Amino acid sequence: MPGVLVTYVGSRLLPDEGGGGRLERMTWTALVAAKSLRSKAEAKEGGYGLLDGVKKALWGEIVAPGLTPAELTRREVVFQDSGLAVYAATFEIEQRVSPY
Repeated sequence: MPGVLVTYVGSRLLPDEGGGGRLERMTWTALVAAKSLRSKAEAKEGGYGLLDGVKKALWGEIVAPGLTPAELTRREVVFQDSGLAVYAATFEIEQRVSPY
């Protein structure tokens, strides 16, 4: 059971130092899960492998026009027990928004 779930956490508005409008800084979290029927160590290894794959796929990438490159801001263990490992990688992305 490997799996990845990407979820929108929220955003905050910041002043745009470069001109009119504001910057919207959006936070996204990718949860990765791996399960092993053989051992807890294999689940941890599989989870870390998935987490590294998500990091390589997103960190520094522009996921849509008008957005800044994704910035990895946090990695953490969500759950580890009896053959199941769940980890999270949090990314932040900015976009300019109109003042209107």
